[in-house]
Amino acid sequence: MDLAQKELDDFTPKFEDIRRRAEARRPTYPEITHRLAVDLRDALTVTGSSSSALDEYDDSMQVSVDPEAQTRLPDYEKSKGVLERMFRTRTEALLMATNAKVLLSEMPEAGQPEDTTAKQEALAELNARIADLTRSIDAQNAKHTLFEVADENTAKAAAHHADVTAWTHAAELLGPNGIPAEFMAKALEQINRRMAKHSVGMQEYDEKWPTVTVSPDMGVRGNARPYGLLSKSEQWRCDFMLTESIAHFSGLGFMLADEMDMLTLSGRDAVIGWMDAQANTGIQVIALGTFKGPLNNLPSTIATFWIADGVLTTELEAQAA
Repeated sequence: MDLAQKELDDFTPKFEDIRRRAEARRPTYPEITHRLAVDLRDALTVTGSSSSALDEYDDSMQVSVDPEAQTRLPDYEKSKGVLERMFRTRTEALLMATNAKVLLSEMPEAGQPEDTTAKQEALAELNARIADLTRSIDAQNAKHTLFEVADENTAKAAAHHADVTAWTHAAELLGPNGIPAEFMAKALEQINRRMAKHSVGMQEYDEKWPTVTVSPDMGVRGNARPYGLLSKSEQWRCDFMLTESIAHFSGLGFMLADEMDMLTLSGRDAVIGWMDAQANTGIQVIALGTFKGPLNNLPSTIATFWIADGVLTTELEAQAA
């Protein structure tokens, strides 16, 4: 019983503190404490000094509802009920054991025959009652242990939930629609703006030259049409614009455009005019194509080479041949 009393005495202050914070109750002080606090405050006002004891008193009187305490109060009430029942049952068991001891002391000494049937029946009933109380106490102890474990699991679950929330937020920031998407959107905005600018220049020579754009899902479009629905010539124009943008923004300053022969004459004029206009911008372009003969009358900014039968010749040598 001493253990039950100790457990109840140890738990009661914790329960009262949780209930006080959950119900926003002020601490219960003797009336003299409040009067001393008033007198001390007046004295400190006159002297201009302070008191840590008075500060603690004022803090304790400023109460507000504690949401965490409200959540935990039902569990504490259950635990207190368990401890109180444990104390009552152990008290009853002690009382019955004491009565049994008295009965046993009143039994006659050996050698003095006496009809003890009634006492034996009472003792058997008492033993059965004690066994029942013992089982009840064990069950209450188990429930109390479960309540303590539940509190620990609740705290662990809250910590895990906070961790999961933080990691989920980090995953969202690092996911396709998070921080990388913001950087990608800014990069695509610059690329699309540059391709639109050069497409306008190309359209001065070839009015069918498409305006090329790249969407956030990395889809390429020419005049808002998906890349896969474009003709081979239109796809070549899109590839040319994309290659130029990559060469510029990567700092490589070099691009290669093969199969130029699939363009119409106006498309070729557009590429040649663009290459002439970009001669001093730091972009070096190598354009390849299969033609019937060397291209003539090209701007001086463009050097041409003719490959025939595996032999490389310059423009002048090709013309002489």
